[in-house]
Amino acid sequence: ASAKKGDELAAEEALQDLENIEKKKKLCIIMNPLVGDFNNWNENANLMNKDSQGVFSLFIPELKDDSAYKYVIKSRGFKAYRNDPFALEIVNDNSICKGYTFESKAKAITKKNSELQILEVDLKKLIKKSKKKEKVVSTILDSVKNYKYDTVSFLPVLKCKDTENYEVYNEYSFDKENGIDLATFKDICKELKKEKINILLELPFAYVSNDENGLSYFDGSHLFENEDYRLNSHNRYNAMLFDYSKPFTYSYIMSAVNMFMTNFDIDGITVPNAGIILYHDYNKNPGEYITEEWGNTVNSKGVNFLKEMNKSLHKNYKNAVSVASIYAYFNNVTGSDKDSLGFDYCVNSGATDEI
Repeated sequence: ASAKKGDELAAEEALQDLENIEKKKKLCIIMNPLVGDFNNWNENANLMNKDSQGVFSLFIPELKDDSAYKYVIKSRGFKAYRNDPFALEIVNDNSICKGYTFESKAKAITKKNSELQILEVDLKKLIKKSKKKEKVVSTILDSVKNYKYDTVSFLPVLKCKDTENYEVYNEYSFDKENGIDLATFKDICKELKKEKINILLELPFAYVSNDENGLSYFDGSHLFENEDYRLNSHNRYNAMLFDYSKPFTYSYIMSAVNMFMTNFDIDGITVPNAGIILYHDYNKNPGEYITEEWGNTVNSKGVNFLKEMNKSLHKNYKNAVSVASIYAYFNNVTGSDKDSLGFDYCVNSGATDEI
């Protein structure tokens, strides 16, 4: 009887703890205004509504294309101006409204079984040099034909804090300030596909900028990243690392994959810096990372993420190509067995340092 009574008390305490946690969650976000040039950045003009599921929403009629906006996230002891993680453009560190109708079906693409001869293209530098997109396309085509390439792989076209290390703000926002907006990128892809050139796009899932315009500590909590700084940051790249085990994070990344695969004439994706996804200690110093069981430095969450990402990609887009750009050793990067990461190709980067 005494043990039973103790169990009942423990159950009551556990229930009370859960109720307290729920109360704290409800208190977390207390206000979420939308500000922009359409309301003179007035925090009191357009307050978002919160539904029973905790989702904030707001409809603003007759909002013009290219309007700049930001979320103002307020909670107890926290206030931040944040860009929309799903914004299609960022200009002057502000999210930009774009009226765009997305496709619902994937394009027909061709999967090759041979090796790929890949020409890496930095569209930002090319557009800056060539100005007109017609000139950009002709420059790419000349290189492809002269040097017998069959595939073009675009370096990240997303808005970056640091272009050299491709510290992107998020997985959606094009870098319009460097000449790449949604329409320009779509037109360039369309022209290249007319010439039957394979197109890959680098989508940087390894890290994003830890800048305030990025995803780090987004809503006053570690929404996208792990709570432990040794798992959520990378000092060498001034970057935030994703926690791939979080359903919200996985859903966000996969939504970006689907958006690019469905709406542009690309044949697949390249995952750059895959070593950062696969290993906790990649390009880190002692004390900047933690190990898993038996001192293993493999990031099991990252490994599972890449497997699931490739499984989903190939299920939804049967002919899609996925390429790993990896400078670290890892078993079974390509292949279809259960131990494989599931990539179709791995970039041969063996001569990079020498060149």
